[in-house]
Amino acid sequence: MIKTEIMAKHPNWVVAGYADLDTTVNCANCGRALKYGDGYTSRQHFTDNGAFGLCECGTCYFAQLKKELATG
Repeated sequence: MIKTEIMAKHPNWVVAGYADLDTTVNCANCGRALKYGDGYTSRQHFTDNGAFGLCECGTCYFAQLKKELATG
């Protein structure tokens, strides 16, 4: 999913592919608030041009990674 699709569904979320490390953002997957520097680069949600993965919390990142590893 790209940023504009996420923002259309959740207009009050702050999602980012790049920001100051202390900026509070929402996980692009579940919406949990976290500092950008504490997040992971999403493997499934991207900026509109596809250049950057959006910030994602560790729980969502590792859950997606586990799915990808299980399916090969």
